[in-house]
Amino acid sequence: MNNKFLLPAAGAAAILLAAVAFIFWGAEARKNQILRNENAKTLQEVQKELEINRAEVKQLTNTHLEEKNKILAEMQQLSLERDNAIAEAEKLQGQSSSAADICKASTEDVDKLSKELARVRKERTEIAAKLETGFKKQKQLYETRVLNLDSQLSKAKSRLEGEAERYHYNLGVVYTRDKDYENAVEEFNKTLAYNQNNAKAHYNLGIIYDDYFKDKEKARYHYRAFLELQPESDEAEAVKEWLADLER
Repeated sequence: MNNKFLLPAAGAAAILLAAVAFIFWGAEARKNQILRNENAKTLQEVQKELEINRAEVKQLTNTHLEEKNKILAEMQQLSLERDNAIAEAEKLQGQSSSAADICKASTEDVDKLSKELARVRKERTEIAAKLETGFKKQKQLYETRVLNLDSQLSKAKSRLEGEAERYHYNLGVVYTRDKDYENAVEEFNKTLAYNQNNAKAHYNLGIIYDDYFKDKEKARYHYRAFLELQPESDEAEAVKEWLADLER
């Protein structure tokens, strides 16, 4: 298994960055920590605003339900008053010798009350409809805002994870060139924690486990993972040969 070489960080600029990090890795680590802290702060701010908007939507929903319940209660009260008036009229009809006159007067009162009830019902229904329409519009605005915040949160998280993935991969390359294979393995595994489909991390781990730790099982796992991810790469044929040697 000769002539193996680790895949460097992507591009000449990244290789130069890894070489500089090899010399000034402490400063580079601090710089990346600051970047990660800033991204984490951005995530926290977006999450906080998202929680505030969700709370506002919930409060708006509760207020709307309270208004509707209040209107329904008032309508029920008017209906009850109308029923009581009808009952009182029927009672008077049975107790008075001048039942016809009383019934007429009571009927007029009931009719007035019925008309008033109809008017109030119509008014309350219109108010309820307006509340419903206004609530729906307001809720749509809040939901749109929440969706936008969710999108911003997802993008910020993706950006943070991408930066972390590149940082740990480059640091893994630095440790490997310094023959610090234990730390190199740790950094490449951190890379895979952010992106399990990082083919170069699998490639480098396969070589380290194969040539330096003599761990055939782990070497085979990472070689196979690399081939699944990049079966047409320039390194694929060499990896197939190394894998065949391990399986003999």
